[in-house]
This record gives sequence, C-alpha cells and structure tokens, in this order.
Amino acid sequence: QGTPEENSKMIRAAMIHFGAAQVGMAEITDRVKTKLVREYDKDFTHKKYMFEDVPKGYEGTDKLVFPDKVPLYDFAFTHPLNKEMFRSSPSSDIGSAGNSLRYSQFSIIQPRIQMFMQVLGYTCYGYTRPFNGAIPTIATATLTGLGEGARNNGAFISPEFGPCVGLFSLVTDLPLEPTPPIDFGL
Repeated sequence: QGTPEENSKMIRAAMIHFGAAQVGMAEITDRVKTKLVREYDKDFTHKKYMFEDVPKGYEGTDKLVFPDKVPLYDFAFTHPLNKEMFRSSPSSDIGSAGNSLRYSQFSIIQPRIQMFMQVLGYTCYGYTRPFNGAIPTIATATLTGLGEGARNNGAFISPEFGPCVGLFSLVTDLPLEPTPPIDFGL
C-alpha cells in the first residue's frame, strides 16, 4: 500500500538481499509493448509473450499472457561476472563456467522475489523455459538506467562493472517509480 517510490525502495532492497547488484525500474508503456516485448514464432522453442484483456496474467503451454489493462512495470537487475573468467575465450570451459554462474544465481533470485511479491498481493512474471525473458535485457537495462548499450556486438556496459555483467528483468503489477536512463559518456 506504499507509494511507487516506497515500493521501488522495498523491491531494490529485497533484490539486493536476494543477490542482485543493481536494480532499475521502468513502466511498460504501449511503445514498449509493441516494440520490445518478445513475440516468438510458434515453430520456435520459446513461449510467446502477449497481452490480452484479462484481469490477471497466466502462463499456458505455449505462451505467457500479461494483462493488457493493468499497469505493468519492468525491473531490471545486474549480476556481476567474474572478470578473470569473463576475459578467457568464450568457447573455453572457464568462460562458459563464468557465464553460467549468473544463470544459477538468477534461478535462486527469481522464485524468491516472486514469492515475496505474492505475499504482498502482487504478481511477478518471470522467465519461461527455455530461459528467456519478455523484454530483451540490454533494452530494459538501458531504459532503467543501469548502463548503456554498447557498439561491440550488442553488448551492454555498466558504469560499475563494465561489460562483465549479467542482465535480467522481470515484470510486475506492483506500482514502481521508474528510474531514468543514464548517459555516462560511453
């Protein structure tokens, strides 16, 4: 029952407690819905994300549905990668292990924040299987002010962690105060 500002502080504190390094928020506007929400082809193995006129979202066998008439918010968060492991060859076992650590950490964070929000009476829509989110992470991390998109092959750079950072985002109906995009001179 707090204000969007209070809700944002609470979610940021919970996410950091659960293992996130940075947290940013954005409202999911009509433009984000039409330009950024993933709609995969049915022949592809991913679930389709879509909006329908329903009071509460749901997950089916082939889709995750968001309520179209309910204000939704995206919150992105970072997980720093081990710089030494990240600097090794991407095809090496060390590079793969360094990259996969963020996914194992995320698999711990997502159910915890979903349960936290459920106890508060709100919904937190997470990643589906196979592992993908509703909004491309570089876009959402840029929109929420966690860093900037980079020119080096679709990468992202955080002022705190550079390019050695894992990105994730979740969608909620808990009203949040958006954090603005940043320009740190990249």
